[in-house]
Amino acid sequence: MVSKIKNTIIIITFLMAQAAIAEQKVPWIWTKNNCQNCGISFQIIGDLNSKEDMESKEKAFSTSAEKVIPLQMVLKKAEADAKARSIVFMQTLSNQKQNILNIYANEINSQEYNLLAHMAVGILGQESRFFSNWRYAAKMNVQWLITEKKIFNKISFENDLREQNCEAPLGPFEVAKCLLRTEDAVVQPDDVAPNSKGPTQIKKVPERIAIFYNIKEENLWNPKYAAVSTMGYLIEALKELRQRAYNNKWNFINDYTIVDYLPYLYFGGVKKLKNGSATPDKNIYVKNMKRFMGKVKVYEIIP
Repeated sequence: MVSKIKNTIIIITFLMAQAAIAEQKVPWIWTKNNCQNCGISFQIIGDLNSKEDMESKEKAFSTSAEKVIPLQMVLKKAEADAKARSIVFMQTLSNQKQNILNIYANEINSQEYNLLAHMAVGILGQESRFFSNWRYAAKMNVQWLITEKKIFNKISFENDLREQNCEAPLGPFEVAKCLLRTEDAVVQPDDVAPNSKGPTQIKKVPERIAIFYNIKEENLWNPKYAAVSTMGYLIEALKELRQRAYNNKWNFINDYTIVDYLPYLYFGGVKKLKNGSATPDKNIYVKNMKRFMGKVKVYEIIP
């Protein structure tokens, strides 16, 4: 009951805040607006967690749950909680704009912030279906198991590599000694790549964001910390993308294609940019991100 009341308060506060600034808002369009001291606001369009956004398994489960009254109540509570968390995520993108612009002074302007904030909402939808995807909930509770699996895979890889080095032209005695050493591989959690965490699947909190907001990686499940960390990551990724484009003469990277190609840095697809095989019009990640960006309308708040 307390949780339900809390979620209701968050949603009502969000709606009241939107209404309070209604006369000060103008629709925002990338490359069209040019205000450099405006705030940012989001208006949710339709249902954040509608059935058409669900994967087939989730859709089938939800449909079945509608026939079971107790389970239906649990799902509705989870849906309300997911929406409340999504609203907090968007509110944080709005109310922390000036702080983040100050943190990255001279590296990003107000209009670029708006674009990246809009993309952050799309990434939130793609990575966790706005906090409602079952995989997101599972990963949140089994981080230790994911790390253990990475350790096991790394040990197996190193042992396989050692075994290959133990083959001829070594003599039988040398091969035997070599194979015995393949069981000595020791891998610690710090030796493997960090797990992706939070609703936008961040692997490492950008240093400047971590210091300013005192964030640790385990805090990334909190929508407020997830929002500012995602923004910091995207700002640094945009700088990297533009530098790579300049160094490699990637003429296909420009203001009109940032939304198409920046996600390749986010999901680890830099190789596709390097070898020219990136096809954002066909890439499922990019397509989904854009679809979820369409779940909100962006406004500028005139000071």
